[in-house]
Amino acid sequence: MPTRRLASLADQLPLHQPDPRSTRGRWHPWPAVLNLICLAKFCGILMGQRQIAEFARALTQPQRRALGCRRDPDNPRHYQVPSESTFQRALTEIGHTTLEPLLLQWQDQLLGPDTDPLIAIDGKHVRRSGGLAIASAVGQPSQRVHATVTLQKHDSEIIAVRE
Repeated sequence: MPTRRLASLADQLPLHQPDPRSTRGRWHPWPAVLNLICLAKFCGILMGQRQIAEFARALTQPQRRALGCRRDPDNPRHYQVPSESTFQRALTEIGHTTLEPLLLQWQDQLLGPDTDPLIAIDGKHVRRSGGLAIASAVGQPSQRVHATVTLQKHDSEIIAVRE
């Protein structure tokens, strides 16, 4: 993805959102951590912190700079990405309801108005979650995400009955 588009993602995220991490041991800027999580999810990374960390390590140096990653003090041309444990702590602190409206707005800016004739709805049950399920609405043929909703056990039973 071109770095100018990555900068537009960074502009969408709320800089006023407080950093929930402890002040002790903070290295990576909170906006950079959020940018990396959002971009990974937007690019189809479906799993957790390990896959997000692998995705971040695969980014080029200009992409890392555009997302707000911190410079390596020993090598100013190198931008460091957070570790898996940093992403794990961040994912426990933020909810998808905070970032989803911002991602949808960014998607609309990049892709223009919605012209999909069909919307596909798909759901998955999350293992070992006590009945939690996730449902997504995706436009066809553009693959534009319209919404992602988490459902509790009683909500997903209603959906299963309607199918």
